[in-house]
Amino acid sequence: RSRGLGDVYKRQIMDSLVVNAEYPILIGDEELLARIVRGALDQKDVIACEVSNAEKEVLFNEVKKSVGDSFIIEADVETLRAAQASAEDMLLGTTEQVEELIGHIQLVISRENLKAKLADIRLTLILVVVIMVITTGLASSLLLKVMLDRPIAALMKGAQRIAQGELNYQVAVRTSDEIGQLAEAFNRMT
Repeated sequence: RSRGLGDVYKRQIMDSLVVNAEYPILIGDEELLARIVRGALDQKDVIACEVSNAEKEVLFNEVKKSVGDSFIIEADVETLRAAQASAEDMLLGTTEQVEELIGHIQLVISRENLKAKLADIRLTLILVVVIMVITTGLASSLLLKVMLDRPIAALMKGAQRIAQGELNYQVAVRTSDEIGQLAEAFNRMT
């Protein structure tokens, strides 16, 4: 049995298969069971399935194809049955219910397809990260351009006007960063 990928399949495919197979196994309807199990076999990664009853008699067995790298997941199929009860318990509805093993399901899952899916997911994640980094870089550069271009342009305009002899010109940059300090220095010079 495999942990990790097998656990995912056990929760997704196997749990659904166990629930849906309970009734046909219980009543011995192999045709209905085959239709249900073929639904699981339609999954790309499921390459084989075997269903047996509590007596280990095979009710369904089908292999889609042989794949080298695979793993098996298994699950028991159980149903609730009323325990031995007196007539009074049955009349009052107080009979206990016990789980009874009625069958067993075994799925063979291809690792190759799962590895391909994981590779696709990795590629998608890498692309998302690259796009996020590029987007963040562009947004940062745009933000810096907006934040720095206007004050620097105002400083350049002030420096040109002061250089042309307009010594009473005041640079209108009011920030508390280095650009603001430079603007104050220009204004003190004039």
